[in-house]
Amino acid sequence: GLGDWKALREVARDSGQRQQSARGIQRCEKILGISQPPSKSATPAPASKPEDLASVFASISLNAVKSGQTSVNMQTENSVAVAELRKKDQAKRDEEDQRLELMEQVEAELRRWRDGKQQNIRALLSSLHTLLPEFTPIGMHEILEPARVKRAYMRAIARLHPDKLAKDVDLRTKMISSSVFTALNEAWDAFKAQENIS
Repeated sequence: GLGDWKALREVARDSGQRQQSARGIQRCEKILGISQPPSKSATPAPASKPEDLASVFASISLNAVKSGQTSVNMQTENSVAVAELRKKDQAKRDEEDQRLELMEQVEAELRRWRDGKQQNIRALLSSLHTLLPEFTPIGMHEILEPARVKRAYMRAIARLHPDKLAKDVDLRTKMISSSVFTALNEAWDAFKAQENIS
């Protein structure tokens, strides 16, 4: 541990015990899994200076010693973290590729729903179920009054908000929901201006 390291450092300063302390350091490094470059000779050089041994001690990571981590453990953890990052990056690339494949289909569906009624919130709300079947159809007669339009708009927006979508919703639905969210907000702004609603 740390106490042994300090004791060895003090012993290394005594010229009579340098060789013995060098062998002790090597044993500690072997046990801790700290690899040092191999020496040119099997026996330690008798003329080593205390500064040299101090540099060997300085190369030992105290944090690794204290936590019990060895270079092998750290490499394993790093490789697991790198693998996880690569996996997430690949998932993002796959989603982007899928998004590009779906783009034309989604745009066509949105144009069919939106064209001719961009600023008409009543028409957009009453036809929302044709684009997203999970929405209950709203009859035009149900949203004649501004207060009912606001209520229907608020309910739709609450379900379509990107933060409110279920985590497991498919990419097509995410893309459509995002565009519908924007279209409804723009139509609502136009409706508020037309009806003098603040």
